[in-house]
Amino acid sequence: MLSLPISDAPMVKANDAPPILRSPALMDLPYIQHGFSTRTCGNLATRYGPPAEVAAARRTFARLTGIDSNRVAHFGLTHSSRVGLVSEADAVPIDETPYRISIRGLLCDAGPHDLSFTNPQGVSNQSGVDCLITTTPGVSLFMVVGDSAPVLLIAPGGKAIALAHVGIVGTVNHVLENTIRTLCRIVPCRPSEITAVIGPTVGPCCYALAQSLTWAQVVAQVFFDEYGPKGPGIVVRNDQYFFDLPAAITDVLRRERLLPSMIHAMNVCTACPHTPFFSHQAGVAGRFGTLLALRQV
Repeated sequence: MLSLPISDAPMVKANDAPPILRSPALMDLPYIQHGFSTRTCGNLATRYGPPAEVAAARRTFARLTGIDSNRVAHFGLTHSSRVGLVSEADAVPIDETPYRISIRGLLCDAGPHDLSFTNPQGVSNQSGVDCLITTTPGVSLFMVVGDSAPVLLIAPGGKAIALAHVGIVGTVNHVLENTIRTLCRIVPCRPSEITAVIGPTVGPCCYALAQSLTWAQVVAQVFFDEYGPKGPGIVVRNDQYFFDLPAAITDVLRRERLLPSMIHAMNVCTACPHTPFFSHQAGVAGRFGTLLALRQV
């Protein structure tokens, strides 16, 4: 199994969790603002709570992260490979519902061999967007997730940032490869100059593939055809298959020529008992958020 970067985060239990966690790897970058909300901050998805409570939790998250809650770019997450560019014109209040990105801002469209997938809201991954890039200081990228990984990518000197939504479908659809290549093209920069942070996500301790209909019905055949039975992220334990999403993401980052010293994993499982995060896998109703912004100076 691929060895992961050393964890950036201390062990945190739900009852002891601060409202937001940050990656120490980004704390020394003065031009970056970021954070991951915990259950202490509140549920950030309108599917799981009253709109007024969700809006209040989102505004609290923005305030604690230090960003302007009225200048936020939302995602329309559908496990696609699509990459979009956002700027000041795309910024809306954080308590508004996510929008579907316009073609005007689309940098990388879905490929002809992408897996077809529809999210719980009935939106096809041919019309969503699972990575946003911005070069505009003060415009925050905002994502709400359950167990998929938020992956933060920082171009050298804060010339641009990207926030990608990477789950098991997105891994097979190569959303992260598309993100890195697009980021390098628009800055421009080399992959070896990019800093990457893998946020909280379900770990191999809890991601049992036998319990995943998405794996069985959508992903398995394509994954094994491309990578073989010992592909990146596959863990066999007691004759059962588990998936190590952080390891699979790390493998992609290294194959795309990011330096191991520039890859940082939070290594916080969202589905473990007493998790400080909301989790689909663990049946903890709600969603947590990720914010990433270039600091306004």
